[in-house]
Amino acid sequence: ALFPTVHTSNWLRAIICMCAFTGVAIKEEIMFRGALQGFLLRLCKDNEWLERFSIAIVSMLWALLHLANASSPLLKVIQIFFFGLFIGELARRKSFECAVMAHVGLNVTSVLIALLY
Repeated sequence: ALFPTVHTSNWLRAIICMCAFTGVAIKEEIMFRGALQGFLLRLCKDNEWLERFSIAIVSMLWALLHLANASSPLLKVIQIFFFGLFIGELARRKSFECAVMAHVGLNVTSVLIALLY
């Protein structure tokens, strides 16, 4: 249980988890898309192939970070890698804020699905 000695409703637990996962998503995006990907994209400026390769490298590092909390590690890493490619490209083409919102949206959706099932 999240708080074994405190009686909470499932919705309160969901709100607590959403707040926690939102903070984690923002921190991960600052570190991976903001700092690391931003640095690599500045190094690869004007080279489309290298820009995409750097997004793939950051996505793989981000996916590997999630190995510790995966019940099915290979499947989870593959899923997170492809989502990382999506939000990496989203950050490159649109904005860092769009990538953060996509990541937060995924985490909130995951909490809601876990709550319903």
